[in-house]
Amino acid sequence: MNILHSGQNFEHLPESYVIFICGKDVLKRNKQIYHISRVIEETGEPFQDKTHIVYLNTNIRDNTELGKLIEDFYITDPKKMHSKVLARRVFELKENNAVEKGEEGIMTSYFERLKQQWKKEAVLEGRAEGRAESETKMAKLMGLLVKDGRIDDIAKASESESFRKSLLEEYQLS
Repeated sequence: MNILHSGQNFEHLPESYVIFICGKDVLKRNKQIYHISRVIEETGEPFQDKTHIVYLNTNIRDNTELGKLIEDFYITDPKKMHSKVLARRVFELKENNAVEKGEEGIMTSYFERLKQQWKKEAVLEGRAEGRAESETKMAKLMGLLVKDGRIDDIAKASESESFRKSLLEEYQLS
């Protein structure tokens, strides 16, 4: 096992950035940007492995360059954007593709596909949660029926939905 220590040279490692663009102040310190540094917990020394973590709070939009860029994230019309580079790229992806190809722009269709995927995942997650909740209720009901010596009602409940519902109400599990 090759363990890196604080005195070791990290020049061979590529510099990397992980940037979290957040719609709210997740660190709750009322800052627009947070630079997170890695530290060796046991010694308190900085761990300088060329890894950078940045949290960007997009709720703060001031008149700084960063504030203007954040504002651009929320502008849909490229003509109103501060960043000419971003405006040009948004125009290319959104406007040009819609006009040239006679169809939705790449960005719009991408976000629509993403939204559809999220909906499907939410439905599947909801179904799984509902199934788990239903299974838990039924397990509790079966246990209570056994405890009360109502074995015949278990068989009847397995065949009749209305009887199951009445038992769930009776045992206040619905």
